[in-house]
Amino acid sequence: MGLDLTLLPFDGATYSQTVLPVVLSEELAEMLMEVERKKGRHVPETFNSYLSREGFDGCTHYGRTTETPYGELLKSVQVKDLLKCWDHPNVLEGSINRAAWAYLSRLENDTPVALFWS
Repeated sequence: MGLDLTLLPFDGATYSQTVLPVVLSEELAEMLMEVERKKGRHVPETFNSYLSREGFDGCTHYGRTTETPYGELLKSVQVKDLLKCWDHPNVLEGSINRAAWAYLSRLENDTPVALFWS
């Protein structure tokens, strides 16, 4: 699949210092896109993460992160919405996804998590 997803759990009101890669199947991508479509809210205009591409010739660095590389506004959902995907086979069977969801499970249910599609 040519689409990648990185989860950016908010560590504060306007930033994430955590980067959780997700290994996508077509089915998991569709499920997460539906969660984002139904529950997603735009991140604050001052949101920062380690996936910023502003300046620095497009190289990633810590800085303002409000759009995906496709020019779409970055959205976040709450942890509780992502945890509903815990039993998807691509989460249960893959060590990278299991680790990401295990991390999410230790956060407060209302913690925002930005979905960075690339």
